[in-house]
Amino acid sequence: MRRFIYLLFFFIILGQVTTARNTERLEISLMGYPMPLGISWYQTQKEAWQMELKKDKRNEKSWDNYAYACFAMWQTEEDSSKKQEFQKELDACIKRMKKYIPDTRTYYRYLLVQNTDSQEQERIHQQILSLKRTCERDYLNDIRYCYDTHQMEKVKEIAREWYKSGLFSSDLLSYCHNELAGLEKNAVLVSELAPSLFYHYLLQYGLGLFEDIEIISSIDLMNPEQGKWFWEKQEVDPKIFSDSKKVAPGAEYFLEKEKRPVYFSQFVFEKDLLEALKSKLYPEGLVLKYSLKPYNNMAVARRNYEQVYLLDYLRRPWSDYHPGITYNLTANWNYIISFAPLLQFYRTSGDKNQYTKLKNLLQGILNHSRSFKATTENEKMIEAVMARQLEMKEKGEAVDKIVDRRDEFQKLIDGVEP
Repeated sequence: MRRFIYLLFFFIILGQVTTARNTERLEISLMGYPMPLGISWYQTQKEAWQMELKKDKRNEKSWDNYAYACFAMWQTEEDSSKKQEFQKELDACIKRMKKYIPDTRTYYRYLLVQNTDSQEQERIHQQILSLKRTCERDYLNDIRYCYDTHQMEKVKEIAREWYKSGLFSSDLLSYCHNELAGLEKNAVLVSELAPSLFYHYLLQYGLGLFEDIEIISSIDLMNPEQGKWFWEKQEVDPKIFSDSKKVAPGAEYFLEKEKRPVYFSQFVFEKDLLEALKSKLYPEGLVLKYSLKPYNNMAVARRNYEQVYLLDYLRRPWSDYHPGITYNLTANWNYIISFAPLLQFYRTSGDKNQYTKLKNLLQGILNHSRSFKATTENEKMIEAVMARQLEMKEKGEAVDKIVDRRDEFQKLIDGVEP
């Protein structure tokens, strides 16, 4: 009987090990903030990376992904008692990282999760800044910290180093270049902190382009008191906004007081803000112009597509792409959203040549995303997330944010009413 129980136990353990070995390890640490994909999904990844750590306890990448799985389970768990268990597991993981990979960016990043003391957090950040930047994420994280602490000269210094390193997505840089290229001179662009705003800084400070354009985050635009440092840099007293009941008082200030055109990037995540301003936002291609008066924005969108935007990077052989960790196929889908109205304009106006060219461009973007074979770790991770969301949706489980919207975009290209 004991022999039978031992064998049964052995096969159970063997089955767990085999499952972990067969599971495709994904670099989930590249995900950024954890998405609600189910505790079991993250548990599987945790076990897979745990197997790697048994082979090499000093592998920083394995620790990064193992710790991220622990962090994601703690972050997404709603049951308080289980959440405490995951917190203890994450704490134990960080202690082990201190032993095996001390003085590394990975260890310090997760150490920040544990600390709430501001002085200790500052000390950790300084340790991180002192370490060499060896990948795109290092540059993004360091620029984010310097931006948050209002060290703009340091941001400029890192941006110059970043461009020289070549550790960035050439495609996302091309996308952000097109965003800025279509703006009027001396414009203001409302963007998000990462990665788009920092790629705009890469263009401005790394390449010295579009230096007349002011970039502001949507948070600083909506809450001038919170973005006090930004407004003081503009020599504007944020107190003038204190009694304002406007949704985006900063936008109207730039527009009315400084006579500067204001645009919104499609990367803006503040959907409530965009919804509140939708009657005043006019698409001009990749950006939305904030205007108090109606105007012929279709003419501007047409000019941007036909004369301004550099689109060769969308037409070249896909194998030449250098995505980087921040770039993925979903960024290109913004072209479909942006130019679907122009496509239908060409169709109704009878401009068959431009209609065919633009449709081929947009359809090519979508077709590639359907037949695309992931090669980079980030692309594999994104595909796995999309597959997991589809699985959850088919089971009737709640899906927080749908990543795969390709069927919707096909309807836009075909001119089908939603």
